[in-house]
Amino acid sequence: MQIITHRWLEPLNKNFNFTESSKEAFLNQLERWFWLEFDINFSSDLFPFVFHDSNLTRITNGEDKRNFSDLSEKEILNYNLNWNFFIWFEELIKNISSFRNIWEYSALHLKAKFQEKKYINIMLDVLKKYKNIENKIFIFDLKIETAKYIKSINTNIKLFPSVAHEYDIIRYNFSTWWTLLTINEFIENKDLFDWVWLDEWDRKDVNWEKTLYNKEIFDIIKKENKFIWLVTPELHAKSPGLLWWEAHEDCKNLDILKWRFKEIISLNPDFICSDYLEFIK
Repeated sequence: MQIITHRWLEPLNKNFNFTESSKEAFLNQLERWFWLEFDINFSSDLFPFVFHDSNLTRITNGEDKRNFSDLSEKEILNYNLNWNFFIWFEELIKNISSFRNIWEYSALHLKAKFQEKKYINIMLDVLKKYKNIENKIFIFDLKIETAKYIKSINTNIKLFPSVAHEYDIIRYNFSTWWTLLTINEFIENKDLFDWVWLDEWDRKDVNWEKTLYNKEIFDIIKKENKFIWLVTPELHAKSPGLLWWEAHEDCKNLDILKWRFKEIISLNPDFICSDYLEFIK
């Protein structure tokens, strides 16, 4: 089982004081032999850099509410985040490509709003500069039509869908711009997608109890000879406020979360993306 860090976040590591998704945070985690999960973003002049949000509001605690789509490449890369800085997409790809083993994957999140040809082509033009990148990067959260387009250009890049519980899809798919697939939709398109990215948003259904991470789902995926990647519950502690009241039930406190980690790990996923690295080791 391999560990992927989520955007930089290490809330239990008091020695890790970098800003989220900053150049300094990512390079520190690469040097510590972690794989990364990160989000490609674009400036007003279509320069690709790395950050999750569409604006500066959250990362600056509301002091700067400008959208990244209104900022130029120069403005973004010179932006001071408490003496940390944003990292340009190619710089991160170059560092991932140069580190360590031939085979090791980091997770590139392509948000639905960037699943247009103009953005995809920019991303792929960067990736093709690095000969071994197909063994270092996979792209996830893809719509079926996006995956088909990427495969028409490069058949070697690993592509994953985000697979969720059907009840989560009913509640959240409009917010993700329709990137969430059911397990059956994944199986129907298994020749298009290489492996699977499981995403359990919470434990509620109409009867107020469900799981996505369970033996039944794992057995279905393993029967198809696909690796299982998943995100741990704390990534949806606020889910992320899409329905205002929700939060993953396993995040009520660290003891409950630690117990759920043990349950998830016992299912033997191949890769785990998490903030709480200490619960996995």
